[in-house]
Amino acid sequence: MATETIPVYAFDDVTVDPRTCLVCKTSAAVQLEPKAFNLLVYLIENRDRVVGKGEILDAVWRDTAVSDNVLSVTVAKLRKALGEDPRTPRYIQTVHTRGYRFVAGVQLKAGNGPNGSPSALAEAEESAQYPSAVRGASGRPFPPTRLRRRVLILAGSVALVTLVAASVVAVKRAPRTPAFSAGRGASDPVISVAVLPFRSHPGDDEYLGTEVADSLASRLSNSTHLRLVPVRTALRYDDPTHSAQEIGRNLRADYLVRGELHQFHSGMTVEVVRVSDGAQLWQGAFPGSLADIFRAEETIAGRVLNTLMVTLDHEERSRFYKRYTGNLEAYEAFLRAHYYMNPSSKADIENSIAYFKQAVALDPKYALAYAGLSDAYSRLSAFGIAPSEFVPQSRAAAMKALDVDEKLAYAHSMLGRIAYLNDWDFARAGEEYKRALQLEPTLKHQWYALYLLTFNEAAKAQVENKKFDDFLPFAPGIAVAQFYFFAREYDRALDLTHRKLDLYPNNPGPHELLGQIYEAQQRYAEALPEMQKAISLSNGIVGLGSLGHLYAIMGREDDARNTLQKLITQSRLAYISSYQFALIYAGLGDKDKAIQDLERAHAERSLSPATFRFDPRLDNLRREPGFRDFTRTSGLPL
Repeated sequence: MATETIPVYAFDDVTVDPRTCLVCKTSAAVQLEPKAFNLLVYLIENRDRVVGKGEILDAVWRDTAVSDNVLSVTVAKLRKALGEDPRTPRYIQTVHTRGYRFVAGVQLKAGNGPNGSPSALAEAEESAQYPSAVRGASGRPFPPTRLRRRVLILAGSVALVTLVAASVVAVKRAPRTPAFSAGRGASDPVISVAVLPFRSHPGDDEYLGTEVADSLASRLSNSTHLRLVPVRTALRYDDPTHSAQEIGRNLRADYLVRGELHQFHSGMTVEVVRVSDGAQLWQGAFPGSLADIFRAEETIAGRVLNTLMVTLDHEERSRFYKRYTGNLEAYEAFLRAHYYMNPSSKADIENSIAYFKQAVALDPKYALAYAGLSDAYSRLSAFGIAPSEFVPQSRAAAMKALDVDEKLAYAHSMLGRIAYLNDWDFARAGEEYKRALQLEPTLKHQWYALYLLTFNEAAKAQVENKKFDDFLPFAPGIAVAQFYFFAREYDRALDLTHRKLDLYPNNPGPHELLGQIYEAQQRYAEALPEMQKAISLSNGIVGLGSLGHLYAIMGREDDARNTLQKLITQSRLAYISSYQFALIYAGLGDKDKAIQDLERAHAERSLSPATFRFDPRLDNLRREPGFRDFTRTSGLPL
């Protein structure tokens, strides 16, 4: 940590002290989130010039891939906190299409202490002690990585990495230095590629352009020298009014692959564009019906690899050309199933399940479709479906996939998830995750980081959590933020949760997690509306237990007990985990009932091992004999 003399900044009636991370206005403290504070300091330090958006994102969000929209939201919050009208800015001036400039006159006051600039604050954060759950064997904390984020692409969702991708092995590549290297050191040979959803014509199936691009990206992913931005991420930036440079900068990509499906499925046109200067490096037209889609995908992917001067060895080529089905109708059903899996409403998931079933009915040897079916079943957990209903079906589909193809990493990953999350069969979970990673070293498991954290493998857990966030920074799930919540790194969890809400304001999960974080920080007035929002958005499936616990610790016992009654009523309409009841009883101090409900949730297969181990709302139970006995008999560390 730097110990140089650092000034306190003063302008109008505001003082900003980088040493203490404190902002005061008319002598009253101004509450700012960490990123907003870092942004303010960075703008002040560079007040003699216009600071570009890309520079700000690299400096303030260097460990997180975010869009320009997140920057705009943070600036708006900062202006509101400082009492500034954006129409007549006194402090932060927006320079259209370029960035921001701090325009107020600044006075410097003497101050001593650690440098509070974004870089020094990050250094201070990395020196802070972690809770015991994330310490290594030596007792020293594992600092978070400081490598700049690289956005990757494989296909669709986390488990779908392997949906259309074979195992990835080492590759040879002809020497070439990419012209544009966003977020990468000069010695790193990996280049980033974004395959944008292919344009289609009115009247064509809406799923087709996205899924054709997804399949193409999956073939390209066989090269470890290419990192691909997930097509669902690229979809957010595929705007015809934006240049290749703008899209590439937003996606942190060196090259773009863009295409257009001809009307009535009569072929396609594809191009490769270099982001640094917008130059078209290659364009090809592929006439013919989509009955030739398998050959077209292979040909186009090969041309893209050749354009980027990437070569594959013999084993890689065999994986590159591997087809999981030769049945065009089954493949089309698979593409539809994949498309409907990602929006993740209950109706979408049900559509996804129906199309996966259609795919395996058309081709009973379609291992990849069975694995996808297993994944789709598991996603019903978010919609009030009991584990007793979907877990057996998810397990059976994954097992069927391995009956057809024992080397399918995706299926092993799904079995690892079930063994860890639902069965608490930790030995089996470890074996399945290990086997999946042997088959596909680049596979990203959404639950693997929490599995490692559960067993105190903090260093590996940190790495896996960052890998998943790097891979799918715009996914709607909250597992990455929840990891930091369990690690008691509340500011980092807060930043990530706000990022999810910026992208998915109507997703109940991030609202509930935000309320949990605020509660842990004793910001009860801010936690309350977030819990209520989660309940409203989920029709009572998410958040009632969290709200009841919050009422209890706020001393509002009557409200807490009323929430218990609402849980009972809601449980008659949809499945409600007993864990939600346990939370309220824990808040009320009824420890025996809380422990009984935790055991009941475990029997229902709805209790997450990581939640049980690390949720701070259960801290008052951890020394209880019943809690410790259950921990010991379940195979978890004490």
